[in-house]
Amino acid sequence: SAADITDLGYHLLDANYPLTSIRRPATVSQEALQRLVGNYQTTSGDRFRVRVELGQLAMELPASRFDFPAYPFSATHFEALAVELPARTTATFQIPNGATRARSMTWTQNGVASSYIRQPDPNRLRCVLSGTVAILSMLGEDEGEYTIQSSTDMVGWQPIGTLTGLGKTLEVQVATAPSAVFFRSVKVVPANRPALSERVEKIMIRPEPLLTPSFPQIPR
Repeated sequence: SAADITDLGYHLLDANYPLTSIRRPATVSQEALQRLVGNYQTTSGDRFRVRVELGQLAMELPASRFDFPAYPFSATHFEALAVELPARTTATFQIPNGATRARSMTWTQNGVASSYIRQPDPNRLRCVLSGTVAILSMLGEDEGEYTIQSSTDMVGWQPIGTLTGLGKTLEVQVATAPSAVFFRSVKVVPANRPALSERVEKIMIRPEPLLTPSFPQIPR
């Protein structure tokens, strides 16, 4: 069967013992799988990292570096298959009406269900240069607080302010000499937890306003 070979053993001993029907995974689009990607965490701190790999959903326990595939039986209901996991271990994702991403996941193992909340993706730092003023803002879904730091050599960093929430800006006066200034954002988290991510961007001072490109998050 799709779960284990117990029924096959009983069937060999007694031909009247029924075999479990084979369940075939459902077909789920890549777009639907991407809606489930993210880091999920319980209130006690247990975490799952969900990603798409080779066209299918993969789940990872960062604490143990144990990862395994999850096979879909609907767009939001998956069964985790691994030697280390008991049969019928499932992950069910909750996507509220109108939402583009999953907000939570229910992990069921040995009949016990645990709720995991998807953590906001770390924001990206955006920088627009207007004359000699750098206008910094955060893009993403995290309403938390970020410390903004600057450097001229990417070795020594100095805090220059904070950005909390989205849609807010921080204006910084930069030198007029043809040189480089670097900015990064560091997520403010409790002292007993490591920073989730940091962001580094480079501004080259030019005569005309320059819109600096956005780059992916750089994890710590």
